[in-house]
Amino acid sequence: MRLKRRVALLEEELQEEREKNEALSEQATLEFADHMHTTTQADDNQRLINQMARLMDSLPLEVHERLEAYRDYRFLRVELALARSDNKDD
Repeated sequence: MRLKRRVALLEEELQEEREKNEALSEQATLEFADHMHTTTQADDNQRLINQMARLMDSLPLEVHERLEAYRDYRFLRVELALARSDNKDD
């Protein structure tokens, strides 16, 4: 009788351990999939950045100068808008 009870307890413990392992395995699989998605997304982003850098490098100097002038123009427009807003507050 004691032996049967001991076997039943061990089988119950074994089943609990299997369920824990299954849950841990499922969690590890989900974490790995999430990591791979993040890694893949980061790789894709890096590829796009590299592609954009190559494209920018291939542009003629005149285009670079125009882009820089446009960037300066946009910056000055923001500065002007801020100055106007400050004047309205006064």
